[in-house]
Amino acid sequence: MDGFWRCEIGVFDGAFIGNKQCFAGLVFSLLLWSRGGIAVDGFEEQEPKERDTFRSIFNSRDICRAVMGTANCAMVFKFFSNLKNSEKGITLVEMIVVICMIVLFSAILIANFPKILREFALSRAAYKLAQDIRKTQDLGLSGVQMTDGEGQPILAKGYGIYVDLSISPAEDYLIYADRGEPHDFKYDGGSLQFCSDNATAATDCILEDIDVSQSNPDLFIKDIRNLKESFSFVSINFSPPNPVINIDNLQQGFSEIGVVLGLKSDDSFERTIWVNTSGLIRVK
Repeated sequence: MDGFWRCEIGVFDGAFIGNKQCFAGLVFSLLLWSRGGIAVDGFEEQEPKERDTFRSIFNSRDICRAVMGTANCAMVFKFFSNLKNSEKGITLVEMIVVICMIVLFSAILIANFPKILREFALSRAAYKLAQDIRKTQDLGLSGVQMTDGEGQPILAKGYGIYVDLSISPAEDYLIYADRGEPHDFKYDGGSLQFCSDNATAATDCILEDIDVSQSNPDLFIKDIRNLKESFSFVSINFSPPNPVINIDNLQQGFSEIGVVLGLKSDDSFERTIWVNTSGLIRVK
Protein backbone atom coordinates (compact mmCIF):
# COMPACT_ATOMS: atom_id res chain seq x y z
CA MET A 1 0.00 0.00 0.00
CA ASP A 2 2.93 2.32 0.71
CA GLY A 3 4.10 1.92 -2.87
CA PHE A 4 0.58 2.65 -4.08
CA TRP A 5 0.39 5.96 -2.21
CA ARG A 6 3.89 6.88 -3.34
CA CYS A 7 2.55 6.58 -6.86
CA GLU A 8 -0.36 8.83 -5.89
CA ILE A 9 1.97 11.45 -4.47
CA GLY A 10 4.06 11.27 -7.59
CA VAL A 11 1.00 12.00 -9.71
CA PHE A 12 -0.09 14.81 -7.43
CA ASP A 13 3.34 16.40 -7.52
CA GLY A 14 3.39 16.29 -11.30
CA ALA A 15 6.18 13.68 -11.37
CA PHE A 16 4.17 11.13 -13.36
CA ILE A 17 5.84 12.09 -16.65
CA GLY A 18 9.09 10.54 -15.46
CA ASN A 19 7.35 7.57 -13.86
CA LYS A 20 5.24 6.16 -16.71
CA GLN A 21 4.95 2.63 -15.29
CA CYS A 22 3.57 3.95 -12.00
CA PHE A 23 1.08 6.19 -13.86
CA ALA A 24 -0.07 3.35 -16.13
CA GLY A 25 -0.57 1.13 -13.07
CA LEU A 26 -2.74 3.76 -11.45
CA VAL A 27 -4.89 4.08 -14.59
CA PHE A 28 -5.39 0.33 -14.80
CA SER A 29 -6.14 0.03 -11.07
CA LEU A 30 -8.66 2.86 -11.23
CA LEU A 31 -10.51 1.26 -14.15
CA LEU A 32 -10.82 -2.09 -12.37
CA TRP A 33 -11.69 -0.54 -9.02
CA SER A 34 -14.34 1.80 -10.49
CA ARG A 35 -15.99 -1.20 -12.19
CA GLY A 36 -16.06 -3.09 -8.87
CA GLY A 37 -13.65 -5.75 -10.16
CA ILE A 38 -10.91 -5.78 -7.48
CA ALA A 39 -9.81 -4.10 -4.31
CA VAL A 40 -6.54 -2.26 -4.81
CA ASP A 41 -4.25 -3.30 -1.95
CA GLY A 42 -6.95 -2.89 0.66
CA PHE A 43 -8.25 0.30 -0.85
CA GLU A 44 -11.88 -0.79 -0.44
CA GLU A 45 -11.39 -0.63 3.30
CA GLN A 46 -10.10 2.94 3.22
CA GLU A 47 -12.11 5.74 4.67
CA PRO A 48 -14.48 7.54 2.21
CA LYS A 49 -12.43 10.70 2.66
CA GLU A 50 -9.28 8.95 1.38
CA ARG A 51 -11.22 7.51 -1.55
CA ASP A 52 -12.58 10.95 -2.45
CA THR A 53 -9.07 12.35 -2.20
CA PHE A 54 -7.84 9.67 -4.60
CA ARG A 55 -10.63 10.39 -7.10
CA SER A 56 -10.09 14.13 -6.98
CA ILE A 57 -6.36 13.69 -7.57
CA PHE A 58 -6.86 11.30 -10.45
CA ASN A 59 -9.57 13.37 -12.15
CA SER A 60 -7.50 16.52 -12.19
CA ARG A 61 -8.05 18.45 -15.43
CA ASP A 62 -4.51 19.77 -15.23
CA ILE A 63 -3.15 16.23 -15.42
CA CYS A 64 -5.44 15.46 -18.35
CA ARG A 65 -4.28 18.53 -20.25
CA ALA A 66 -0.62 17.72 -19.54
CA VAL A 67 -0.93 14.15 -20.75
CA MET A 68 -3.40 14.32 -23.65
CA GLY A 69 -3.88 17.98 -24.46
CA THR A 70 -6.87 20.24 -23.96
CA ALA A 71 -8.76 19.02 -27.05
CA ASN A 72 -9.09 15.45 -25.77
CA CYS A 73 -9.95 16.21 -22.12
CA ALA A 74 -13.73 16.40 -22.61
CA MET A 75 -13.79 12.96 -24.23
CA VAL A 76 -11.59 11.45 -21.50
CA PHE A 77 -13.69 12.82 -18.63
CA LYS A 78 -16.91 11.69 -20.28
CA PHE A 79 -15.48 8.18 -20.71
CA PHE A 80 -14.33 7.89 -17.08
CA SER A 81 -17.63 9.34 -15.87
CA ASN A 82 -19.54 6.63 -17.71
CA LEU A 83 -17.30 3.98 -16.19
CA LYS A 84 -17.83 5.25 -12.65
CA ASN A 85 -21.59 5.57 -12.99
CA SER A 86 -21.94 2.08 -14.45
CA GLU A 87 -22.34 -0.84 -12.08
CA LYS A 88 -23.12 -3.38 -14.83
CA GLY A 89 -21.12 -5.42 -17.25
CA ILE A 90 -22.10 -6.34 -20.82
CA THR A 91 -25.58 -7.83 -20.97
CA LEU A 92 -26.54 -10.85 -23.05
CA VAL A 93 -28.72 -8.71 -25.31
CA GLU A 94 -25.85 -6.31 -26.01
CA MET A 95 -23.53 -9.19 -26.82
CA ILE A 96 -26.10 -10.75 -29.19
CA VAL A 97 -26.59 -7.41 -30.97
CA VAL A 98 -22.82 -7.01 -31.48
CA ILE A 99 -22.49 -10.58 -32.80
CA CYS A 100 -25.41 -10.05 -35.20
CA MET A 101 -23.81 -6.85 -36.53
CA ILE A 102 -20.48 -8.64 -37.08
CA VAL A 103 -22.23 -11.49 -38.92
CA LEU A 104 -24.23 -9.03 -41.04
CA PHE A 105 -21.22 -6.97 -42.13
CA SER A 106 -19.20 -10.12 -42.80
CA ALA A 107 -21.99 -11.49 -45.01
CA ILE A 108 -22.16 -8.22 -46.97
CA LEU A 109 -18.39 -8.23 -47.47
CA ILE A 110 -18.30 -11.87 -48.58
CA ALA A 111 -21.22 -11.35 -50.99
CA ASN A 112 -19.51 -8.36 -52.65
CA PHE A 113 -15.99 -9.78 -52.63
CA PRO A 114 -16.04 -11.19 -56.21
CA LYS A 115 -17.40 -7.87 -57.48
CA ILE A 116 -14.67 -5.99 -55.62
CA LEU A 117 -12.05 -8.24 -57.22
CA ARG A 118 -13.43 -7.57 -60.71
CA GLU A 119 -13.46 -3.82 -60.17
CA PHE A 120 -9.90 -3.95 -58.89
CA ALA A 121 -8.84 -5.97 -61.95
CA LEU A 122 -10.53 -3.39 -64.21
CA SER A 123 -8.63 -0.49 -62.63
CA ARG A 124 -5.37 -2.42 -62.79
CA ALA A 125 -5.85 -3.24 -66.49
CA ALA A 126 -6.67 0.42 -67.26
CA TYR A 127 -3.49 1.67 -65.62
CA LYS A 128 -1.53 -1.11 -67.32
CA LEU A 129 -2.77 0.10 -70.72
CA ALA A 130 -1.88 3.70 -69.84
CA GLN A 131 1.58 2.52 -68.77
CA ASP A 132 2.04 0.60 -72.04
CA ILE A 133 1.06 3.71 -74.03
CA ARG A 134 3.64 5.77 -72.13
CA LYS A 135 6.27 3.10 -72.74
CA THR A 136 5.46 3.10 -76.45
CA GLN A 137 5.59 6.89 -76.46
CA ASP A 138 9.07 6.79 -74.90
CA LEU A 139 10.21 4.32 -77.55
CA GLY A 140 8.86 6.45 -80.39
CA LEU A 141 10.10 9.79 -79.15
CA SER A 142 13.56 8.61 -78.12
CA GLY A 143 14.30 6.76 -81.36
CA VAL A 144 15.63 3.70 -79.52
CA GLN A 145 16.95 1.04 -81.89
CA MET A 146 15.23 -2.31 -81.22
CA THR A 147 16.64 -5.67 -82.30
CA ASP A 148 15.06 -8.97 -83.31
CA GLY A 149 15.63 -12.42 -81.81
CA GLU A 150 18.96 -12.76 -83.63
CA GLY A 151 20.24 -9.36 -82.59
CA GLN A 152 19.61 -7.72 -85.96
CA PRO A 153 18.32 -4.12 -85.87
CA ILE A 154 14.64 -3.45 -86.48
CA LEU A 155 14.56 -0.43 -88.77
CA ALA A 156 11.49 1.19 -87.21
CA LYS A 157 10.39 4.71 -88.07
CA GLY A 158 8.20 4.86 -84.98
CA TYR A 159 6.20 2.81 -82.49
CA GLY A 160 2.54 2.64 -81.60
CA ILE A 161 -0.47 1.02 -79.91
CA TYR A 162 -3.09 -0.73 -82.04
CA VAL A 163 -6.63 -1.55 -80.80
CA ASP A 164 -9.15 -3.45 -82.91
CA LEU A 165 -12.80 -4.07 -81.96
CA SER A 166 -13.70 -6.08 -85.07
CA ILE A 167 -13.37 -9.34 -83.14
CA SER A 168 -15.95 -9.49 -80.34
CA PRO A 169 -15.25 -9.52 -77.51
CA ALA A 170 -12.03 -7.58 -78.08
CA GLU A 171 -9.55 -8.62 -75.42
CA ASP A 172 -6.08 -7.67 -76.65
CA TYR A 173 -4.09 -4.72 -78.02
CA LEU A 174 -0.76 -4.59 -79.83
CA ILE A 175 2.46 -2.65 -79.35
CA TYR A 176 3.99 -2.46 -82.82
CA ALA A 177 7.02 -1.13 -84.66
CA ASP A 178 6.09 1.13 -87.56
CA ARG A 179 8.50 0.29 -90.36
CA GLY A 180 6.30 -0.27 -93.43
CA GLU A 181 6.86 1.29 -96.82
CA PRO A 182 5.63 3.87 -97.48
CA HIS A 183 5.69 5.29 -93.98
CA ASP A 184 1.99 5.77 -93.10
CA PHE A 185 2.20 6.48 -89.33
CA LYS A 186 -0.15 3.61 -88.46
CA TYR A 187 -0.29 -0.16 -88.09
CA ASP A 188 -0.83 -1.70 -91.50
CA GLY A 189 -2.82 -4.59 -89.99
CA GLY A 190 -1.60 -7.09 -92.56
CA SER A 191 0.16 -10.20 -91.35
CA LEU A 192 0.60 -10.80 -87.61
CA GLN A 193 4.38 -10.71 -87.77
CA PHE A 194 6.34 -10.50 -84.55
CA CYS A 195 9.46 -8.36 -84.48
CA SER A 196 11.41 -11.18 -82.84
CA ASP A 197 11.04 -13.16 -86.10
CA ASN A 198 11.82 -10.17 -88.35
CA ALA A 199 10.71 -12.15 -91.40
CA THR A 200 9.61 -9.26 -93.66
CA ALA A 201 11.46 -6.01 -93.04
CA ALA A 202 9.09 -3.96 -95.20
CA THR A 203 6.00 -4.50 -93.01
CA ASP A 204 5.05 -3.46 -89.51
CA CYS A 205 5.83 -5.97 -86.78
CA ILE A 206 4.44 -6.70 -83.31
CA LEU A 207 6.58 -6.12 -80.23
CA GLU A 208 3.96 -7.27 -77.71
CA ASP A 209 0.46 -8.71 -77.78
CA ILE A 210 -1.26 -7.87 -74.45
CA ASP A 211 -4.40 -9.75 -73.44
CA VAL A 212 -6.45 -7.73 -70.91
CA SER A 213 -8.49 -10.82 -69.95
CA GLN A 214 -5.39 -12.66 -68.78
CA SER A 215 -5.62 -11.20 -65.27
CA ASN A 216 -9.41 -11.61 -65.14
CA PRO A 217 -11.59 -13.33 -67.80
CA ASP A 218 -14.37 -10.78 -67.18
CA LEU A 219 -12.31 -7.94 -68.71
CA PHE A 220 -12.58 -6.78 -72.31
CA ILE A 221 -12.07 -3.70 -74.51
CA LYS A 222 -15.54 -2.22 -74.58
CA ASP A 223 -15.36 0.77 -76.91
CA ILE A 224 -13.22 3.42 -78.61
CA ARG A 225 -14.46 6.96 -78.07
CA ASN A 226 -14.21 9.73 -80.71
CA LEU A 227 -13.61 7.20 -83.48
CA LYS A 228 -14.80 7.82 -87.01
CA GLU A 229 -18.05 6.15 -87.93
CA SER A 230 -17.82 2.76 -89.64
CA PHE A 231 -14.31 2.22 -88.17
CA SER A 232 -13.58 -0.25 -85.40
CA PHE A 233 -9.81 0.12 -84.95
CA VAL A 234 -7.30 2.82 -84.07
CA SER A 235 -3.53 3.25 -84.24
CA ILE A 236 -1.82 5.63 -81.81
CA ASN A 237 1.56 6.26 -83.42
CA PHE A 238 4.65 8.01 -82.01
CA SER A 239 7.47 8.97 -84.36
CA PRO A 240 10.78 10.76 -83.70
CA PRO A 241 12.29 13.26 -83.70
CA ASN A 242 9.84 16.21 -83.68
CA PRO A 243 7.88 14.39 -82.04
CA VAL A 244 4.96 13.47 -84.29
CA ILE A 245 1.87 11.93 -82.62
CA ASN A 246 -0.66 10.52 -85.05
CA ILE A 247 -4.04 9.03 -84.06
CA ASP A 248 -5.53 7.14 -86.97
CA ASN A 249 -9.30 7.29 -87.63
CA LEU A 250 -9.81 10.10 -85.12
CA GLN A 251 -13.16 11.81 -85.61
CA GLN A 252 -12.89 15.29 -87.11
CA GLY A 253 -13.07 18.10 -84.57
CA PHE A 254 -11.62 16.01 -81.72
CA SER A 255 -8.06 16.01 -80.44
CA GLU A 256 -8.14 12.87 -78.26
CA ILE A 257 -9.14 9.24 -78.46
CA GLY A 258 -10.55 7.15 -75.59
CA VAL A 259 -10.05 3.40 -75.18
CA VAL A 260 -12.75 2.01 -72.86
CA LEU A 261 -12.21 -1.11 -70.75
CA GLY A 262 -15.23 -2.79 -69.18
CA LEU A 263 -16.61 -5.86 -67.44
CA LYS A 264 -18.60 -8.49 -69.35
CA SER A 265 -20.75 -9.23 -66.31
CA ASP A 266 -21.56 -5.62 -65.40
CA ASP A 267 -22.02 -2.97 -68.07
CA SER A 268 -22.12 -0.12 -65.52
CA PHE A 269 -18.40 -0.35 -64.67
CA GLU A 270 -15.82 0.98 -67.11
CA ARG A 271 -12.51 2.85 -67.20
CA THR A 272 -11.42 5.06 -70.12
CA ILE A 273 -7.83 5.76 -71.13
CA TRP A 274 -7.60 9.06 -73.01
CA VAL A 275 -4.72 9.98 -75.34
CA ASN A 276 -4.58 13.32 -77.14
CA THR A 277 -2.51 14.55 -80.06
CA SER A 278 -0.21 16.43 -77.68
CA GLY A 279 0.84 13.20 -76.01
CA LEU A 280 -1.11 13.62 -72.77
CA ILE A 281 -2.35 10.32 -71.29
CA ARG A 282 -4.95 10.09 -68.54
CA VAL A 283 -7.21 7.46 -66.98
CA LYS A 284 -10.80 8.34 -66.15
